[in-house]
Amino acid sequence: MTPVYFSDDAAGGGIRKYSFDGSVWTDRGLVTPIARGLTGSVVGPNAAILAPPRRSNRRRWS
Repeated sequence: MTPVYFSDDAAGGGIRKYSFDGSVWTDRGLVTPIARGLTGSVVGPNAAILAPPRRSNRRRWS
């Protein structure tokens, strides 16, 4: 499955995860309600997603 992370201020904020199985995108739920915006990087087979929080600490998901 191919994951994608989506930041949405319109629905109260937060980051949601979706996966694609080759034909259908499925909402996998809220990853965190406290972050806003996304950035990421890929190094070899690894991906890192960084999301600046609405507060002062940064969080990382991979």
